Amino acid sequence: MVGGTAWRRIRTVGAIQPTRASQPGDVMNIRVVAAGALLIVLAGAFFLYMSGIAARSTDPAEMMRTVGMVSGGAAGIGAAMVLIGLLRRRRS
Repeated sequence: MVGGTAWRRIRTVGAIQPTRASQPGDVMNIRVVAAGALLIVLAGAFFLYMSGIAARSTDPAEMMRTVGMVSGGAAGIGAAMVLIGLLRRRRS
């Protein structure tokens, strides 16, 4: 099978083997953890900022209910990102 060996040779010519410490999925992904933590902080800041504005609203209870749902959803996504980033390990 000449075509198969030629394709294998082309694929491996420019291949760079990563070192043990830099293999993908071997350690937690710090960028995912940082983005999740930032999302949690921004959701909290949004909630606190909007709670100050709610007093001037025509329906403060409904506004805070909506703001709570949005900021809770964003914080939940951020927490999931942190959890996935911390628990990601290389398959054995």
